[in-house]
Amino acid sequence: TENKVLREEIDKMRKLLVRSASDSERPREMFYFMHIPKTAGVSVETYLKEVFKPDEVLPVFYPKELSETPQAELRRHKLVLGHMFGLPDTFLGLKTRKATFLRHPFDRAVSGICHAQRYQNHKLYDVVKGRSIEDILCDPSLAWMHSNYQARHIATLAFSVYSLIEFPE
Repeated sequence: TENKVLREEIDKMRKLLVRSASDSERPREMFYFMHIPKTAGVSVETYLKEVFKPDEVLPVFYPKELSETPQAELRRHKLVLGHMFGLPDTFLGLKTRKATFLRHPFDRAVSGICHAQRYQNHKLYDVVKGRSIEDILCDPSLAWMHSNYQARHIATLAFSVYSLIEFPE
């Protein structure tokens, strides 16, 4: 089942984390979980928060938060969690071990649309409410919501330009 596969992948990540956290011979590095929206990121983040101590975790929702956090504050954490475009290495001044979860692009797109239609406080609620999924997927003005969405999160160079601004979810 999907939950069993997710649990197995999280367990693999945990083994990597434990090995990384216990290896005192290594140069200082940080673990970065790139939470791509609608890819089981909340479940993974919940698990990671159990592996790390609360004061070792730096949750960052937008890249701008990372750029506004003092360098000394950033460097005291072992885990950065967030919806960040580009990677935090530049801001942290540290090498980060990176991990993320991916989802079938169509399933992720549909989930994202349904999420936006469910929550009235979502930025896109007024744009997507009452519209069919097909209509939204075919609307060129909304292509950024689903077209290569996960790849754009991962492509450091493509998103490093946007790392200091808020970008639509």
